[in-house]
Amino acid sequence: LLSKATNIYKLKHSQPSEQAFYDAGKKVVELSDIIIAVWNGKKAKGLGGTADIVAYAQQTSKKVLHINPITQVNSILV
Repeated sequence: LLSKATNIYKLKHSQPSEQAFYDAGKKVVELSDIIIAVWNGKKAKGLGGTADIVAYAQQTSKKVLHINPITQVNSILV
């Protein structure tokens, strides 16, 4: 799939880490017009979890479509 990608973004991290996951999530937000978060609404278990990325998206005024698979309630967060 990588060979078929139009754009490839590489971050400075050489190994997986919580900071690497957080930075990758932030990059996705920065490159997106809207975020679709399939998320249970709970706090992140570690840096870079869905809650952290949703919070970052909200800080940057991105629209977030929140789909909660537990409650089956969908909402738009701004």
